[in-house]
Amino acid sequence: MKIILLCLFIFSFISAREINPDSIYFRQNSKSFLSLTNAKLDLYRFAGAFEADSGVAFFGWISPSKLFYVKEFENPLFFVCIEYDVSKRSKRELFRYNGIVQSAKASQDGRFIAVKRMTREGYRKFSTEIIIRDIKTNVSDILYPKNPFSEFSFDNSSNLIYEKKGIIEYNPFMRKERVILGEEKYSAVQNSSVSAYLSPSASFVFLLTGGGGSYNAYIFKNGSLYAEVDGVTSASEAGWLNENEVFFRRGGIGSYSLCAFSHSSKTYRNISPSSYNTASVFSRERVSFSVNGSAGYFDSLSSAVRMLPLDGEELAFSHDKNRFGVLFSKRLFIMGISDVSSSEYRLKKMMMEISGIYKKTLETESDWENSYASEYIKKKIEIYNTYNRENK
Repeated sequence: MKIILLCLFIFSFISAREINPDSIYFRQNSKSFLSLTNAKLDLYRFAGAFEADSGVAFFGWISPSKLFYVKEFENPLFFVCIEYDVSKRSKRELFRYNGIVQSAKASQDGRFIAVKRMTREGYRKFSTEIIIRDIKTNVSDILYPKNPFSEFSFDNSSNLIYEKKGIIEYNPFMRKERVILGEEKYSAVQNSSVSAYLSPSASFVFLLTGGGGSYNAYIFKNGSLYAEVDGVTSASEAGWLNENEVFFRRGGIGSYSLCAFSHSSKTYRNISPSSYNTASVFSRERVSFSVNGSAGYFDSLSSAVRMLPLDGEELAFSHDKNRFGVLFSKRLFIMGISDVSSSEYRLKKMMMEISGIYKKTLETESDWENSYASEYIKKKIEIYNTYNRENK
């Protein structure tokens, strides 16, 4: 029992450093693991995807045809942020710093990239900073959050939101800060780290406080407590779908899902299937997610949930929603949504071939990393079979 909980814990708390979930349940030098990985890579190639780079830890879009991504290196510890032009298939380095990256995001207009990093100061002392870079002027500022485990966010005006002495709005154009929610407003409900997300109109603040997979969450309206949100289990997988609804991850280890909460009607609704890990990303009215390693998304405009015929640990849409980037085994692939639709018939056949490989692995226990691989394999087979049934 301890082994399965450990496996689920690792799978559940992987953030942007996504790994191929097969590597948790199969020995990485086994025939089963290699066969599955190669078959999934073949599927990407057939769908018209191209590999932008490998060894990618974080990425995001900065325009309809450009994205940024972060690569990390050891000895010494440093990271490099790179811009990739999809149309030209060219790349250029934007900046590099020392430290370990905890998260990386771009503003909606694509002009600013913010990276939260951890650096070592002495033998046992670490510090956390948010580096925000203007990629037009190549000017950087450094912000100092109150708690190393809190999350930052961007609002619709490209202001960076984080907690220091209260909830702070940093305007990167003016390079000035202002308090948008005083600490005294939420001190009575504060519990450990505090993260905040500003609504599109800037009238509401979605505030999450806690840690370790358990958070108290509240919505403040014009500085006053307005609503309480139950069941939040991640500070990074949260945000606003629109002016009325927030989304967040809920559930327990081994069974997470994404949920939306309407503050006007005080109602909840599920927006993703249950999964070991959700790895959600909000981009342009869509929330992408992972269902046990398979990619899907929720469209907030149509309220439709769509699974994609490919495996991927993290997915994000371009500004025009015509393309998406996806991480698979730390490889960054780029593809068009129209390419998936046009080749879907063949992709479905390839998915069923991969499902067949999973079925064979049920008989090759020597390739398993642990005895709980059986449950994972059955879930993967069911994902492929469900997609095939629902997309005939």
